[in-house]
Amino acid sequence: MNLSKWSEYTEAQRRGFMLAILGATQARIMPPPKYVWIHGNSKLSDADLKLIQEWALARPKVSSQDPEVSATDIRDDIGD
Repeated sequence: MNLSKWSEYTEAQRRGFMLAILGATQARIMPPPKYVWIHGNSKLSDADLKLIQEWALARPKVSSQDPEVSATDIRDDIGD
């Protein structure tokens, strides 16, 4: 998944990514350990993880009639 290309994914792909994000945060494997090792300040707090999980569960389905959702929209939604 590449958030810079979020608007290029189909509705089904976006929903699949959102569910994968939800699963990864619930399993506490997001961000990956290798990423945290390289970017030491990237570890997510419990509050960060909860916010991402809420976003993944609450985000309405995107239909072909909705405006495109950008990576910036997603980052704004999760408070980055």
